[in-house]
Amino acid sequence: ISSRWLANGTFVVAAGGEVDPYTAPELERALAGPLAEGTTHLVVDLSEATFVDSTASMSSPRSTALDRAGELIVVVPDRNVRKVFEITGVGRFFSLVSSLSTVAFLRERYPS
Repeated sequence: ISSRWLANGTFVVAAGGEVDPYTAPELERALAGPLAEGTTHLVVDLSEATFVDSTASMSSPRSTALDRAGELIVVVPDRNVRKVFEITGVGRFFSLVSSLSTVAFLRERYPS
């Protein structure tokens, strides 16, 4: 898990490999600090994720970000990983995009 700020004020947390009940708490901890500080534009970059378990598919970070009237975007280029979000229905609560460059474009084009 790694994190960084984009120039446009968006906080990005990247997770690779398997995102499952064992690694999801680490992802949640990486998002907790920026959320506590009031960050409203969050991106979870799953470009390097090879597997996402349905029980670890972002429900806690999603609800926290939405409760704070923020925005949560999940970068999911892999079709099989994206299916987890679509099948569970969790993907309807935040934006699913295929690349981090799409996030930068959206934030520049439609700033909040």
